[in-house]
Amino acid sequence: WKLEYDVPGLSAQQIYETMLQVVTNMTQEKNQLERSKVVMVNEGQHKMVATFQEWLVFTSTAISLDRTKFNYLIQANCTDGHLEVILDHVHYNYAVKDKDEHYKAEDWITDKYAVNKKRTRLYPISGKFRRKTIDRKNEIFENIKKAF
Repeated sequence: WKLEYDVPGLSAQQIYETMLQVVTNMTQEKNQLERSKVVMVNEGQHKMVATFQEWLVFTSTAISLDRTKFNYLIQANCTDGHLEVILDHVHYNYAVKDKDEHYKAEDWITDKYAVNKKRTRLYPISGKFRRKTIDRKNEIFENIKKAF
């Protein structure tokens, strides 16, 4: 996914500093795991990359917890008055009967795999991944916009 966002009146450096603060704060959110961190910064070119591994919770009750480890990259490229954010390399580690199953989003949540042939409903398992992933992507992009 890509977010192209105009930020009139701000320099590349200002956008870069704000974005660095946003992704740094994200790495400290409550569902984040040990692999969440800013891994590359290039202040001269106003670019950064952060990796994330977080719990994506489908359901949580007193007797059951259904969740997956949700992994993704955020890349940011800041220029004067403009921000480009790419969220990609999305994959999941999902525990099924004490064994981790690995799924790539491209092979799991796209229409081809998550929607029935009539395109009227989502399949139960891949559908829950799709809903939660898109909700999380939307939340991340909205939080980035709010920071500006």
